[in-house]
Amino acid sequence: MTTPIDIFIVTRGHFLIFLIAVFAVVFAFQLLFGFKKIKSIKVFKIFYCASAAFPFLYYVYLTYAQYVEWKGENGVAKYLVPPYTGAGYVVKYHFIGFYMYYLISLMISLIFLFAAIKLNEKFGERFFEKEEPYLGALAINLTGTPGFVVYLAVLLVGQLLSTLTIWIIARKNERVPFYYLWLPAGVFAILIMYMSHLFYFN
Repeated sequence: MTTPIDIFIVTRGHFLIFLIAVFAVVFAFQLLFGFKKIKSIKVFKIFYCASAAFPFLYYVYLTYAQYVEWKGENGVAKYLVPPYTGAGYVVKYHFIGFYMYYLISLMISLIFLFAAIKLNEKFGERFFEKEEPYLGALAINLTGTPGFVVYLAVLLVGQLLSTLTIWIIARKNERVPFYYLWLPAGVFAILIMYMSHLFYFN
């Protein structure tokens, strides 16, 4: 009989594919926005809100799945959940092991989002296009903790290498914008974490 936690194990094994698919879908909408096929940045706001909601909803599912798994056991695990004890332990179990890391990256992404929007408005949108703060915030959030540190490092290295490549090929001393780097850098960061067995890939 398949239990919710068995489904979780399968889902966890395909978490890499799921995250890359999310980045690919949002990147496709970014390209459409660049080609003027989409005229509103509301779609990127929705994507960001969804990226913030998903980890929490997944955490709720994990907590429920763990409760069902332990409650159905004949061993000592059933004493970790109601009615033998309070719900606190099962709630904290996946909070400490999963959601806490996304809660931290969510707060970092919100700080980045509001700072980027305010600074961009103050300097007449000199630094970013209007949709870019949402793209960067989404990537920071979905790479988790410490994934967002890996992500920011990949983003900066990618921008530096792109600028250097243009200087070598075209001899143009100009900085490459981050516009098309936000989401691909997120994919590279996730792949690095996967190969290094970091965070949810350990």
